[in-house]
Amino acid sequence: IVAPQVSPTSSPIPSSVSPSPSPSVTASPNNDDVCFSASSLIRVMGKGVVQLLDVQVGDKVQSFDEEHHGLEYSEVILVQHEHSDAKHKILVIDYSSQTTGQSGTLRVTPRHYVYMSTGANQMVHIRAQDLQVGDELIMGFKTKARITSIGEGMDQVRNIHTMNDRAVIDGVFVSCFAANPVWGGSLDVPFLKALILPFKYLYRMELVWMIKVLDGLVHKAHKYIQ
Repeated sequence: IVAPQVSPTSSPIPSSVSPSPSPSVTASPNNDDVCFSASSLIRVMGKGVVQLLDVQVGDKVQSFDEEHHGLEYSEVILVQHEHSDAKHKILVIDYSSQTTGQSGTLRVTPRHYVYMSTGANQMVHIRAQDLQVGDELIMGFKTKARITSIGEGMDQVRNIHTMNDRAVIDGVFVSCFAANPVWGGSLDVPFLKALILPFKYLYRMELVWMIKVLDGLVHKAHKYIQ
């Protein structure tokens, strides 16, 4: 994915916004789910910066256009784990941009894909668990942020799927997909994009309830092919 140096079309999530405390929750026996912290921050059209737990299907959230290299908004077609109060293992990734002076923290489960700079204005998908201190995350097509520390924690989680499969969460570029284990391997991003297409067609037909049913069936089936 080649990303030329162009100015973003809207402002990033301000580092001054602080999430409100999460309620007391129970620990989950499965600590390797594929989501973000429920208190992660995202910009929603008409609402401003909110916690991920406040995002609803139909909201237009800040995302980015890989083809035309700019920030944009994309509709949310599915919110996962919205009724779960269990805690899961997350990575707490602190970053700082030398270009803008901004700093922040990405809170994400280990197998989720995020975008990492590979230099020369290029970026690639990478599992959060494969990131290292010194790697560069993407805050905008003109702005990189160097990882300063990586820790672990436990938190309530959420995940969203957008029409363009991408979002800007906790101030950095991320994918809506994760490296789900399948028969000892994992599905790559192009395959996952094809797999989500029926969900998008159902959303356009306003069959949101069917998306939830189908998503539940997919998760049940996945337990038998890990």
